[in-house]
Amino acid sequence: LGGTSDRFGPDAMLTVGFKLEEVSALRQMLDRMGADFVRIIPCSEEMFQLRLFEAFGREGEREGGEFALGAKKTIFLSGLSGEEVVEVVAAYKDSGLDRSVFAAMLPANAEKTLEELMAEVHKDDALLSDGSQLE
Repeated sequence: LGGTSDRFGPDAMLTVGFKLEEVSALRQMLDRMGADFVRIIPCSEEMFQLRLFEAFGREGEREGGEFALGAKKTIFLSGLSGEEVVEVVAAYKDSGLDRSVFAAMLPANAEKTLEELMAEVHKDDALLSDGSQLE
C-alpha cells in the first residue's frame, strides 16, 4: 500500500463478527499487500459501547478472548488514505471471505459509539443493496 496524505487515526483495522481464523486470513491478506504495518483489532461485544477512536486504541490481534461473533461482519479502517481503503476493499472481495460492510474512521464519526456506527453503516448498506432505492 502507498497513498496520499488524507489519513486519519492509527494504521488499523477493527473487525466485528470475525472468527480467529478469519482474522488470520485478513492478516495474511494485508501482509501480501505490503500492509504489515496495519494492526488488526478484533472487536468484542464489550467494545460496542466505546467511541470509535477508543476502540481503535485497544490491543490488537489477540489469540483468545471473546469476539463479537453474533454481530454482522463489519470492518472499520483507520489511518489509510482513500486510495488505500479502495485497495483493501478490493483485496477483501477477492479473498473468498464472507461479505462484510466497510467503513472508515473520520473526524465526523470518531466520537460515535461502535454500536451507533454499526447500526448506521448496516442501514446504509441495506439501502444501497436494495435496487429499488437506487431508481
